Amino acid sequence: MKKFLTILLAMSMMSCTFASCGKKDSDKEDKKSSVAEEEVLPAVGRWEPVDTEDMIFDIRSENEAYICVVQDLSDALYFEDDNFMFSGEEFADKDYDFDGETFVLHAFNDNDLTMKKTDGSEELYGEYQWISGDAYDAIATGFNNEAAENNDDETFDEENMKIYVNFTEDSTILEARMTIDDFKLSDKKITISGSIFGDDELRDAEYSVDGDKMIIINAKGEEVELERITEAE
Repeated sequence: MKKFLTILLAMSMMSCTFASCGKKDSDKEDKKSSVAEEEVLPAVGRWEPVDTEDMIFDIRSENEAYICVVQDLSDALYFEDDNFMFSGEEFADKDYDFDGETFVLHAFNDNDLTMKKTDGSEELYGEYQWISGDAYDAIATGFNNEAAENNDDETFDEENMKIYVNFTEDSTILEARMTIDDFKLSDKKITISGSIFGDDELRDAEYSVDGDKMIIINAKGEEVELERITEAE
Protein backbone atom coordinates (compact mmCIF):
# COMPACT_ATOMS: atom_id res chain seq x y z
CA MET A 1 0.00 0.00 0.00
CA LYS A 2 2.97 2.34 0.34
CA LYS A 3 2.95 3.35 -3.30
CA PHE A 4 -0.67 4.52 -3.05
CA LEU A 5 0.02 6.57 0.06
CA THR A 6 2.90 8.25 -1.73
CA ILE A 7 0.53 9.41 -4.45
CA LEU A 8 -1.80 11.01 -1.90
CA LEU A 9 1.17 12.77 -0.34
CA ALA A 10 2.44 13.79 -3.76
CA MET A 11 -0.91 15.30 -4.73
CA SER A 12 -0.95 17.32 -1.52
CA MET A 13 2.62 18.42 -2.22
CA MET A 14 1.58 19.46 -5.72
CA SER A 15 -0.86 22.05 -4.39
CA CYS A 16 1.77 23.59 -2.12
CA THR A 17 4.47 23.58 -4.79
CA PHE A 18 2.30 25.20 -7.40
CA ALA A 19 0.95 27.89 -5.06
CA SER A 20 4.43 28.89 -3.95
CA CYS A 21 5.61 29.63 -7.48
CA GLY A 22 3.13 32.48 -7.69
CA LYS A 23 4.58 34.54 -4.67
CA LYS A 24 -13.12 8.34 -22.17
CA ASP A 25 -11.47 7.12 -23.64
CA SER A 26 -8.47 9.24 -23.71
CA ASP A 27 -5.45 7.01 -23.84
CA LYS A 28 -6.99 3.69 -23.09
CA GLU A 29 -8.02 1.26 -25.78
CA ASP A 30 -11.03 -0.95 -25.35
CA LYS A 31 -9.71 -4.45 -25.00
CA LYS A 32 -11.82 -7.17 -26.56
CA SER A 33 -13.06 -9.60 -23.97
CA SER A 34 -13.47 -13.29 -24.55
CA VAL A 35 -16.58 -13.08 -22.40
CA ALA A 36 -19.67 -12.33 -24.44
CA GLU A 37 -21.39 -9.05 -23.69
CA GLU A 38 -24.38 -10.80 -22.14
CA GLU A 39 -22.01 -12.80 -19.92
CA VAL A 40 -20.04 -9.95 -18.37
CA LEU A 41 -18.51 -11.15 -15.13
CA PRO A 42 -20.21 -9.72 -12.02
CA ALA A 43 -16.86 -8.45 -10.71
CA VAL A 44 -16.53 -5.97 -13.58
CA GLY A 45 -17.07 -2.46 -12.25
CA ARG A 46 -15.64 0.04 -9.78
CA TRP A 47 -15.16 -1.14 -6.20
CA GLU A 48 -14.09 0.50 -2.95
CA PRO A 49 -12.41 -1.52 -0.18
CA VAL A 50 -14.43 -1.03 3.02
CA ASP A 51 -11.29 -0.65 5.15
CA THR A 52 -9.41 1.73 2.84
CA GLU A 53 -10.36 5.32 2.09
CA ASP A 54 -9.68 7.18 -1.15
CA MET A 55 -8.90 4.04 -3.18
CA ILE A 56 -10.92 2.47 -5.99
CA PHE A 57 -10.43 -0.93 -7.58
CA ASP A 58 -11.56 -0.50 -11.19
CA ILE A 59 -12.11 -3.77 -13.11
CA ARG A 60 -12.75 -3.20 -16.83
CA SER A 61 -12.64 -6.77 -18.14
CA GLU A 62 -11.17 -10.19 -17.40
CA ASN A 63 -7.67 -8.89 -18.25
CA GLU A 64 -7.78 -5.15 -17.54
CA ALA A 65 -7.95 -3.44 -14.15
CA TYR A 66 -6.67 -0.36 -12.35
CA ILE A 67 -6.08 0.85 -8.84
CA CYS A 68 -7.28 4.43 -8.53
CA VAL A 69 -6.32 6.85 -5.77
CA VAL A 70 -8.78 9.72 -5.51
CA GLN A 71 -8.61 13.09 -3.82
CA ASP A 72 -11.27 15.76 -3.50
CA LEU A 73 -9.75 19.07 -4.61
CA SER A 74 -13.02 21.02 -4.75
CA ASP A 75 -11.69 23.83 -2.55
CA ALA A 76 -8.36 24.19 -4.35
CA LEU A 77 -8.96 23.48 -8.03
CA TYR A 78 -12.06 24.60 -9.96
CA PHE A 79 -13.51 26.78 -12.69
CA GLU A 80 -15.54 29.85 -11.75
CA ASP A 81 -17.12 31.36 -14.85
CA ASP A 82 -14.11 31.68 -17.18
CA ASN A 83 -11.60 31.91 -14.35
CA PHE A 84 -9.39 29.02 -13.27
CA MET A 85 -8.89 28.72 -9.52
CA PHE A 86 -5.81 26.82 -8.36
CA SER A 87 -4.58 26.64 -4.73
CA GLY A 88 -5.88 30.05 -3.77
CA GLU A 89 -4.78 31.74 -7.00
CA GLU A 90 -7.23 33.07 -9.58
CA PHE A 91 -6.27 32.97 -13.25
CA ALA A 92 -8.23 34.81 -15.93
CA ASP A 93 -8.73 33.45 -19.44
CA LYS A 94 -5.70 35.46 -20.59
CA ASP A 95 -3.58 33.17 -18.39
CA TYR A 96 -4.56 30.00 -20.20
CA ASP A 97 -5.34 28.64 -23.66
CA PHE A 98 -8.23 26.28 -24.34
CA ASP A 99 -9.22 25.13 -27.83
CA GLY A 100 -11.99 22.78 -26.76
CA GLU A 101 -9.57 19.88 -26.39
CA THR A 102 -6.29 20.98 -24.78
CA PHE A 103 -6.00 23.31 -21.78
CA VAL A 104 -2.65 25.02 -21.11
CA LEU A 105 -2.11 27.25 -18.09
CA HIS A 106 0.81 29.64 -18.65
CA ALA A 107 0.57 32.16 -15.81
CA PHE A 108 4.13 31.73 -14.51
CA ASN A 109 5.86 29.68 -17.21
CA ASP A 110 5.06 28.50 -20.70
CA ASN A 111 3.58 25.34 -19.23
CA ASP A 112 2.33 25.49 -15.65
CA LEU A 113 -0.19 22.75 -16.44
CA THR A 114 -1.33 21.03 -19.63
CA MET A 115 -4.36 18.76 -19.62
CA LYS A 116 -6.40 17.20 -22.41
CA LYS A 117 -10.16 16.70 -22.52
CA THR A 118 -11.23 13.05 -22.40
CA ASP A 119 -15.02 13.20 -22.28
CA GLY A 120 -15.64 14.26 -25.87
CA SER A 121 -17.08 17.66 -25.00
CA GLU A 122 -15.58 21.08 -25.71
CA GLU A 123 -16.75 22.65 -22.45
CA LEU A 124 -14.41 23.83 -19.70
CA TYR A 125 -16.20 21.50 -17.29
CA GLY A 126 -15.67 17.77 -17.64
CA GLU A 127 -12.87 15.21 -17.42
CA TYR A 128 -9.27 15.88 -18.42
CA GLN A 129 -6.07 13.89 -18.37
CA TRP A 130 -3.03 15.72 -17.07
CA ILE A 131 -0.29 15.61 -19.68
CA SER A 132 2.59 17.80 -18.53
CA GLY A 133 3.57 21.01 -16.77
CA ASP A 134 5.01 22.11 -13.43
CA ALA A 135 2.01 20.83 -11.45
CA TYR A 136 2.21 17.44 -13.18
CA ASP A 137 5.96 17.25 -12.55
CA ALA A 138 5.39 18.05 -8.87
CA ILE A 139 3.21 14.95 -8.51
CA ALA A 140 5.84 12.76 -10.19
CA THR A 141 8.63 14.24 -8.06
CA GLY A 142 6.64 13.94 -4.86
CA PHE A 143 5.78 10.32 -5.64
CA ASN A 144 9.40 9.38 -6.34
CA ASN A 145 10.72 11.19 -3.24
CA GLU A 146 8.20 9.64 -0.88
CA ALA A 147 8.69 6.19 -2.41
CA ALA A 148 12.45 6.48 -1.90
CA GLU A 149 12.00 7.52 1.72
CA ASN A 150 9.85 4.42 2.26
CA ASN A 151 12.43 2.16 0.56
CA ASP A 152 9.98 1.51 -2.27
CA ASP A 153 11.63 1.06 -5.66
CA GLU A 154 8.41 2.01 -7.47
CA THR A 155 8.81 5.12 -9.63
CA PHE A 156 6.31 7.32 -11.41
CA ASP A 157 5.71 5.70 -14.80
CA GLU A 158 3.53 7.82 -17.08
CA GLU A 159 2.74 4.79 -19.22
CA ASN A 160 1.09 2.88 -16.38
CA MET A 161 0.18 5.73 -14.05
CA LYS A 162 -2.12 8.46 -15.30
CA ILE A 163 -3.66 11.51 -13.65
CA TYR A 164 -7.24 12.58 -14.38
CA VAL A 165 -9.36 15.37 -12.99
CA ASN A 166 -13.11 15.78 -13.31
CA PHE A 167 -14.52 19.29 -12.99
CA THR A 168 -18.23 19.86 -12.31
CA GLU A 169 -19.96 23.00 -11.09
CA ASP A 170 -20.05 21.54 -7.58
CA SER A 171 -16.88 19.49 -7.19
CA THR A 172 -13.42 18.62 -8.47
CA ILE A 173 -12.11 15.08 -8.11
CA LEU A 174 -8.53 14.19 -8.99
CA GLU A 175 -7.80 10.54 -9.70
CA ALA A 176 -4.51 8.71 -10.21
CA ARG A 177 -5.07 5.49 -12.18
CA MET A 178 -2.44 2.76 -12.06
CA THR A 179 -2.51 -0.27 -14.33
CA ILE A 180 -2.48 -3.63 -12.57
CA ASP A 181 0.01 -5.81 -14.41
CA ASP A 182 -0.81 -9.47 -15.06
CA PHE A 183 -4.41 -9.01 -13.96
CA LYS A 184 -6.68 -11.98 -14.67
CA LEU A 185 -10.31 -12.61 -13.81
CA SER A 186 -12.54 -15.64 -14.24
CA ASP A 187 -15.96 -16.40 -12.82
CA LYS A 188 -14.41 -17.68 -9.56
CA LYS A 189 -10.72 -16.69 -9.42
CA ILE A 190 -8.79 -13.44 -9.57
CA THR A 191 -5.06 -12.73 -10.00
CA ILE A 192 -3.64 -9.37 -8.92
CA SER A 193 0.06 -8.51 -9.01
CA GLY A 194 1.56 -6.58 -6.12
CA SER A 195 0.46 -6.37 -2.49
CA ILE A 196 -2.76 -4.42 -3.00
CA PHE A 197 -4.90 -6.43 -0.58
CA GLY A 198 -2.21 -7.97 1.61
CA ASP A 199 1.49 -8.68 1.94
CA ASP A 200 1.67 -10.97 -1.07
CA GLU A 201 0.34 -10.82 -4.60
CA LEU A 202 -2.80 -12.79 -5.28
CA ARG A 203 -2.62 -15.77 -7.62
CA ASP A 204 -5.88 -17.49 -8.50
CA ALA A 205 -7.47 -16.13 -5.34
CA GLU A 206 -11.09 -17.02 -4.77
CA TYR A 207 -13.69 -14.28 -4.87
CA SER A 208 -17.46 -13.98 -4.76
CA VAL A 209 -19.93 -11.25 -5.65
CA ASP A 210 -23.26 -10.81 -3.92
CA GLY A 211 -25.10 -7.79 -5.29
CA ASP A 212 -22.96 -4.74 -4.52
CA LYS A 213 -20.55 -6.61 -2.25
CA MET A 214 -17.43 -8.51 -3.32
CA ILE A 215 -15.29 -10.73 -1.08
CA ILE A 216 -11.71 -11.64 -2.07
CA ILE A 217 -9.72 -14.20 -0.09
CA ASN A 218 -6.17 -12.85 0.22
CA ALA A 219 -2.94 -14.83 0.50
CA LYS A 220 -3.38 -15.20 4.26
CA GLY A 221 -6.85 -16.63 3.89
CA GLU A 222 -8.44 -13.42 5.12
CA GLU A 223 -11.56 -11.91 3.61
CA VAL A 224 -11.20 -8.53 1.90
CA GLU A 225 -14.56 -6.86 1.46
CA LEU A 226 -15.30 -4.32 -1.27
CA GLU A 227 -18.43 -2.34 -2.09
CA ARG A 228 -19.51 -1.47 -5.61
CA ILE A 229 -19.50 2.20 -6.55
CA THR A 230 -22.79 2.74 -8.34
CA GLU A 231 -22.39 6.44 -9.11
CA ALA A 232 -19.61 8.12 -11.08
CA GLU A 233 -16.97 9.71 -8.87
